[in-house]
Order: sequence, then C-alpha cells, then structure tokens
Amino acid sequence: MKADVIRFEKILNESQVLYDQLEDLLEKIADNETQMLALREYYYSEEYHRDVEISNQTDEYKGIAHDVLSEDAVYNLMITSYQNSIRMLEVATQTLKHE
Repeated sequence: MKADVIRFEKILNESQVLYDQLEDLLEKIADNETQMLALREYYYSEEYHRDVEISNQTDEYKGIAHDVLSEDAVYNLMITSYQNSIRMLEVATQTLKHE
C-alpha cells in the first residue's frame, strides 16, 4: 500500500543517515585511539604525577587549560570510552542476531 511505501521510505532514509554518521564517527574514534592510548599512558605515568604536584604547588600552569591534571577528567573519559565500547558490542550483537 502507498502508506507502507511512504513509511518504509522514511525508515530507509533515516536509517541510511544514521549509519553514515556512525561510519564517520567510528572512523574518527579509530583514528583517535592512538591519542587515547598516549593520554592513558600519561595518566598513569610519573610525569603526570609530577605535573599534578607542580599544578597543586605552583602557578606554573596558570593561564593554560590543564583539566588533564584534575583527578577525574582523564579517568572519566576512560570510563566513558569503556562503557561506549561495551555498548557498541551490545548493539552490534543485537543487530547481528536480527539478521
């Protein structure tokens, strides 16, 4: 019926846009993984702990953004990355089960 064609054409177009956006975002995330690994290594390094001490005891970093030295910013980003990775696996598994 005409209503079905209209309905499913809308689903097709909206879904195509979503999957195009997902493909672009996954590419960006994959490209960013090396930087995330570097950030993670820095976060667990002695250098990071020295920088935190310097930040807490001096004005060395005054005038520049240094949220990276907060206790939570990097950790929260790592947790978000972990949770989103799990969510992507769950969505992919659900999608494959319906195929």
